[in-house]
Amino acid sequence: MNSPRFFTLSFLVLSSLPSLALEPLHYNHPGLTVDLSVGLWADPLPMDFDGDGHFDLLVNCSDKPYNGLYFFRNATGDTATQPFPIFQPAQRIGKAGANVQVSYLNGQPLILTPATTYPDFSAHRTRETAEAAAPR
Repeated sequence: MNSPRFFTLSFLVLSSLPSLALEPLHYNHPGLTVDLSVGLWADPLPMDFDGDGHFDLLVNCSDKPYNGLYFFRNATGDTATQPFPIFQPAQRIGKAGANVQVSYLNGQPLILTPATTYPDFSAHRTRETAEAAAPR
C-alpha cells in the first residue's frame, strides 16, 4: 500500500475531482436585533430576576474570557405572547459558579449548585447560602 504507484494513483484521482468550494460559516447575522453572547460552556438560567413578571435570562459562564454571571433583562414582556423576546445588553452581576442550575419550588426560582441552594437569589445573589437537603 505504501508504494509510489498508490500515491501517484491517489493524486491523479483527487486532482481530477471538481474543486469543492468551502463556504465560511458566519457567526453574526446582520439582520439580528440582538445577539446574546457570553462565551462557550454557558449555563442559561431562565427566571424573573428583576421581579417585573417577565422571564429574564441569567447566564452563568465559567469559561474565558467572559467568566461571570450575566443578567439579560427581557425588554419585550410576556414570553407566552412574545416567544422570541428581545433582551437588553448583558450586565455582569457576579462571579461564575460551578454547575449552576435553576429549579422552581412553589413557582419561585431556586438557584442551586452541588450541595448548596441560594435562597432569595435575586436580592442576595450568592451572599446567603443554605445546605441543600438530601432527599428522604
